[in-house]
Amino acid sequence: MAALSRFGLWRNWAILTLIVLAIQAGATEPRVAGLNELVILDPGANPQGLPAVKVRTSADGKTDIDIPPTIHVHRYYYCGNKEYQGPIITGGPTVVVANNPWTGERMYIDVMLPAGAPIIAYDKGGITYVYQNTRVFIAFSCLCREKAVVTYASGRGVERRVQETAEKVKEKTGKIMQESKVVGTMKKTAKEAKDVATGVAMAAGGAGNFALDTVAKIVPIIPGYQTLKSLGQQFHERAEHEALQQGQFRQETEATQFIQTNR
Repeated sequence: MAALSRFGLWRNWAILTLIVLAIQAGATEPRVAGLNELVILDPGANPQGLPAVKVRTSADGKTDIDIPPTIHVHRYYYCGNKEYQGPIITGGPTVVVANNPWTGERMYIDVMLPAGAPIIAYDKGGITYVYQNTRVFIAFSCLCREKAVVTYASGRGVERRVQETAEKVKEKTGKIMQESKVVGTMKKTAKEAKDVATGVAMAAGGAGNFALDTVAKIVPIIPGYQTLKSLGQQFHERAEHEALQQGQFRQETEATQFIQTNR
């Protein structure tokens, strides 16, 4: 059991370390708006928006099935490391058009993309389509520059998961801190309103009933605000002091009543 406990502590420490490193170093490329980065040319032969299927019959009676590919033109690749949220795509056979970052030559790469709304990441090594549970890499090798290599992997990647976890932790921490500030401000405002209301009552000879929210809105703009607030604070401090004295006196009185005598 002790070994399992130590293992759990080390695991939590390792996760925390990865999150901190991801926050400091940045595990993903800089996020940009991605305006006009990607141009999609869809054959549009399917009314449901799915990859089109065309049936052709030749003169000799042979039937051919064809799925016209969608065209993805990355017109600004490569102009620096970045990533952006891509549009919703139907997936299926796709021809990716991009300039080779090493030679500048325009290339046409056949890929099979899942349907969805991927994040699209650029670096000098290639283009990556990142989905919720899978990734598609189009890699441009500096050694073999005449072709691109397409690979498929499951998951979003360790670095990206760590970065996203770190961002969620930062967001949650920020919300907690903001809520704490709001609660603290509300408590402070309520206390000040109470002090000022008491000060107004004392200045008026103890007459009148004052709503705290009304006082909080009005008294900051009238002369003597700080004086009224100070009067209210002094009154509450005296009241607390008197309450403590009365409590101590009551305890002493009760103790005296139970002292046994010889009579």
